[in-house]
Amino acid sequence: MGSVITVYSDFEKIQTSLPKFILEAPKWVCFMISERNGKKIKPPVSPVPGQKIGTNNPASWASFDVAAEYCQRHGCAGVGIMMNDDGICAIDIDDCIDASGTMSSYAERIINHFDGYAERSISGTGVHLICRCDPGLKINCNLRNLPHGNKIEIASFNKYLTVSGNCIVPLKDDTENCTEDLLKLYQHQVSLNGKHNMDDRNKTIAKRKIVNICNSDSLVLNMLRKSKDRKTNDLYDGITMLNQSQADFRLCLGLMYWCHCDTDQVDRLFRGSALMREKWDRPYSDGSTYGSRTIEAARRNYVQYS
Repeated sequence: MGSVITVYSDFEKIQTSLPKFILEAPKWVCFMISERNGKKIKPPVSPVPGQKIGTNNPASWASFDVAAEYCQRHGCAGVGIMMNDDGICAIDIDDCIDASGTMSSYAERIINHFDGYAERSISGTGVHLICRCDPGLKINCNLRNLPHGNKIEIASFNKYLTVSGNCIVPLKDDTENCTEDLLKLYQHQVSLNGKHNMDDRNKTIAKRKIVNICNSDSLVLNMLRKSKDRKTNDLYDGITMLNQSQADFRLCLGLMYWCHCDTDQVDRLFRGSALMREKWDRPYSDGSTYGSRTIEAARRNYVQYS
């Protein structure tokens, strides 16, 4: 007699907890449970015959119904969903539910803040959230050793997430776009990670794998214009009672948040604002310009007080 395969995904609960726009999207895969170096892993499996699974191979994904049927026919452990910068983002919080079933206050705050689907992970010790975001948004960061003791991953592309169906909060068809809140969460967690991981090893990890965010100028500007950040938007339109130099600095400071301290992007966006004038490119004897000095002053201020 063959061994009994444990299925970790509750297909019926998944169907009743997630909206059609996700269930019918060709974003679903299966997964198996195995071990590597004594640690349990969950490698994804393609439900499409002949296709090699990959986060960069959409042809290897299918709808939920196809993935669920394949899982049952081929003895997989469950189903998962791929994030590929098409308007869906995942938040994965590890080790936030203890043996008694009590959830950390940090995880509770995240769930209560975001208008999205939330479930307990297949291990029962973590929480997964799925929410809407702007198509084209590219976030993929994995942050550990945070001061609140949890580990969090935020990803809208190049990410596969197992789905248990052990629903905490269902996702509705009319759920709100969470892009602005996702970026705020990302920014906050990266700042915490930077302050609490100062040894050389963690600095190397941070440079190599923790953060990968690739937002175009048009996408960042679009997010700013749709946001409730009235001060930065007014400055961008030249609406201010400040003198010109103060206004330049304040706009650069506001753009630091939206550009994630990318000084080159701040410069490009500033040049499209109503504050742009010839003085911006005025050179100094040390090779700097008025604009580069203003941006650097804003960067230092932002890093110090964020």
